[in-house]
Amino acid sequence: MKKIREKRLKELHEILEKATEGEEKVKEFEEAVNNGDEKVLNTLDDSIYSLTFVSMIKDITDRYDLAFHINDYFFKSMTIFGIQMLIVVFIVSAAFNGKDGLYYVEPTLDNMIMRLTACYLFHLGNYPDIADAFRRLKFLRNNAVKFEKKNILPAFLVTQFQFWASLLSEASNLVFLCRQAALTDIIMNYLAFAGVSEIDNIFTGALRYMKIKDELVDNVQEGEQPILDAILTYKKEHKKVEDKETVCTFGSPLPAEKPHLMRFIMFIFEIERIIYKALYFYLFPYLVFFLSYILYKKGDEVTS
Repeated sequence: MKKIREKRLKELHEILEKATEGEEKVKEFEEAVNNGDEKVLNTLDDSIYSLTFVSMIKDITDRYDLAFHINDYFFKSMTIFGIQMLIVVFIVSAAFNGKDGLYYVEPTLDNMIMRLTACYLFHLGNYPDIADAFRRLKFLRNNAVKFEKKNILPAFLVTQFQFWASLLSEASNLVFLCRQAALTDIIMNYLAFAGVSEIDNIFTGALRYMKIKDELVDNVQEGEQPILDAILTYKKEHKKVEDKETVCTFGSPLPAEKPHLMRFIMFIFEIERIIYKALYFYLFPYLVFFLSYILYKKGDEVTS
């Protein structure tokens, strides 16, 4: 009788342990979701930038055996950024030098409405890329210890590739909308620059094989949640954690690894936060109102 009682108590104890473990996982998941990590690890947009950044997170590198692929991913990201910047620089320089055969046009009412519509549509499509780049930079600032020491700088550069490629593509679209007289040309201009902004996604879609893409996006079976499983591993530290690691802020100590680089990353983060929240998020599409008249007046003065 005593043995039976002890056996039942043991079984009950095991059940309670499993239940407690489940509650802890749920709590851990809720904490991760609430602090925004799931947005950082969301790679469903197939962008070479987002996939490269996620692959550099230490535990994801180990989980999916990506150590020998990171350099290749970073090189591809740098190549795509170079292509996007070449297109933007050549087109914008031609506009300011007057070599594109266009001129700044004084906007009429229907012209201005179409310009604003095109800017707003571009903004809706481009905003997720810039928002993701900003969140990843914030994640890196707060979680530098989650990256290998050698991958901190590449991870930072990848966030800058995506942020500035997307921002400058949209800025170029604003300038060229002011040089279009026909409504159909405004739509064509919008579609062309939207394509430039999407090159990072197009490139990844054209690859026949990319290990992290296959693991986290393409070969996911129904019911599997590899990204959500990864979320459970990463929690943003708001306080001190083991080994005296802390969140990187101007008011707190820096990690022992690469303190000067982290200070620079925090400085860039503060600048981009101002650009993102004060200018881009609310005002960027509406700059076409001011640019339409400022650039037209400037072009009129040059021609006269």
